[in-house]
Amino acid sequence: MKYYYRFIATLRKVYRLLNVKKRSEIVWKELIKLHKEENWYFGKFENEKYILTTFTDKENRKQKFRYELTENNLKFHSFILNSFDEDKTNDILVLASHLNELISFGKVSVSTKYNCVQLIYDGDLVNYMLFPGEIHSDLRSHYHLTIDFLWAFSNLIETNEDPVFVVSELLRRNNDQDKTTD
Repeated sequence: MKYYYRFIATLRKVYRLLNVKKRSEIVWKELIKLHKEENWYFGKFENEKYILTTFTDKENRKQKFRYELTENNLKFHSFILNSFDEDKTNDILVLASHLNELISFGKVSVSTKYNCVQLIYDGDLVNYMLFPGEIHSDLRSHYHLTIDFLWAFSNLIETNEDPVFVVSELLRRNNDQDKTTD
């Protein structure tokens, strides 16, 4: 029976490779299927090919995430700060720079025009088409980074600490969480 399921999985990958031009359609269906299976609250926009999902963090804050299909990518997008005071711009840019140095998944983007901070990641559609489980894995990574960075930027604004100290505290918190989960 085990070999049967492996054979079916391999057959599915071969079919998808032969139909690589349908990658956007295949990943779109996988993304919707994942959201339904997980019972996540979401809205789908068929014409624009994106999904808006709302998750609640540990502090009961609602955070919106956008997952958009482009021609070759699945774009993960979340707002970390919807707005900030212009006098905080330099500290926010420094913090974003430090955080970008620490991560290999996505990038923290600061818009000085709209005074907002976002976390953006582009994943390859062919990878998600062949390995649908990677969608869930990357969604989880994007979510956890968003929550961590939301804490970091909120802490920066509330405490008025130097961005280096905020990054240091974030690393310490994550290290403490890793120790408690071991």
